[in-house]
Amino acid sequence: MKNLIKWKQNLSKCKVFLLGLVLLTVSFPDGALAQPDEPVLITAENADQLEELYSWQAYDSAVARLGFMPDSTTIISSGEQPIDTNPVTFWSLQDGQVENKDIYFEGLAELPSGEGFQFTADGQRMLMISSAAFIWDTNTGDLIGRILQWTPGSAIFGIDKQHVLVANGKTLAQWGIHAGLPSTTEMPMPDIPFDPDGALITAVEMDEPVRSMVYDLEGSQAFVLSAYGNLYSYTSPNYQNMVTPLPLGIEPSSSESPELVAGPLVMNTTNHTLAFTGPDRTAVIYDYRNHEVLGSYPMESPILCLMYSENGMLIVAEFTLEASLHLIDTTAGKEIGSIEIPGDYLTFCALSPDGKLIALGQGNRISVWGVS
Repeated sequence: MKNLIKWKQNLSKCKVFLLGLVLLTVSFPDGALAQPDEPVLITAENADQLEELYSWQAYDSAVARLGFMPDSTTIISSGEQPIDTNPVTFWSLQDGQVENKDIYFEGLAELPSGEGFQFTADGQRMLMISSAAFIWDTNTGDLIGRILQWTPGSAIFGIDKQHVLVANGKTLAQWGIHAGLPSTTEMPMPDIPFDPDGALITAVEMDEPVRSMVYDLEGSQAFVLSAYGNLYSYTSPNYQNMVTPLPLGIEPSSSESPELVAGPLVMNTTNHTLAFTGPDRTAVIYDYRNHEVLGSYPMESPILCLMYSENGMLIVAEFTLEASLHLIDTTAGKEIGSIEIPGDYLTFCALSPDGKLIALGQGNRISVWGVS
C-alpha cells in the first residue's frame, strides 16, 4: 500500500511532496490490512504517519452514516440502502479483526438521516434520526423512546439522559423522554407526565434554519449552528427559552446566495472551543468562553465533516472526488498538512472519542486510519 503524504507549509506558501513509506501488506477480506499495533493518539507531531489499519466492504450501496461508540473500538454505520430489515450495523475492531455485531432495532423501518449517531457517555443509549428521533438500548435493540417532531434534521441529548433537543427547520424543541433512568440533574422536572412517544417541554422559533447542535454539559447550554454559518447559544432556565447570537466577527458570505454549510458543529471540552463550518467554505475555531474566533481556515471545496480531537487536532474532509484529509493544529494556529486517501470518494467520517482512530466511509467501503 502506498500512502501519498502531501505536506503543506503556509508560511512559505509552497507545497512539498513527500513519498510515504511503502508497506507490503496482505489484504484480509473484510478485516485488517495486517495485524496493527496498538494505535496511539493522533497529534501534530505524528499525523504524517497516518496509515490505513482496516478496510472492508460494508454494503452494496454507499456508506451513508457512521460513528464511533464511546469505547472507541466499535463503529456503527448505515448504508444508502438497508441490509435486509436492519438498517444499521455494528463493527467491532478487536485484535486486528473486524467483527460484525448484528443488533436488530425494534420498529426501525427507515434509514438513519441527519448527522449520524449520538450516544450517552456509557454507550447504553443511542439517539438516531430517521422519520423521527429515536432512542435505543444499544445492548438489546429495544426502543426506549421516540420524538414525533415532523422529520427532524438534528437532535442531541440534553442536560441529562431524559432530555433531548430536536431541531426541524427553524424550530428548536426540548423534549422529555421516558428512558427508565433517574434524572442526573437537580433541575426540577416540569409537571407533565413522561410518555413513550416523548413529552414536549418547550419550543422556540429560531431566526435561521438549524444545521447542527452540540451540548455543553458544564455550562448547561447548547450551541446551535445555523444553516448559514451563524452560531447561537441556547439555554432554558426553568424551561424558559433563551437564544443568544454569539459574536463571530466573520465577514458574511461574499455570495448573494450563500452556500449552506454542511459540516457539523463539534466541541473540544479541554480548551473550551468549537469547530464548525463558517461562510465561504471556512473551518472556524471559536472560544465559547471568551466569545472570540481563534482561527479561520479556508478550504477549496465545501466541507463534508470536521473531526476535533481533545489535543487540539482538527481534521477536515471536503466534498471532492479525490479523497483527502486536511490537518490543522489549532493550538499553534496553523494548517500542518494534508493526506491523500487512496480509493473511492468520501461519504462520511468520524474520529474515535480517544482521538486514536479515524473512520471513513469511502463509496461502499469503510476504512479505519491511525498511527501505530
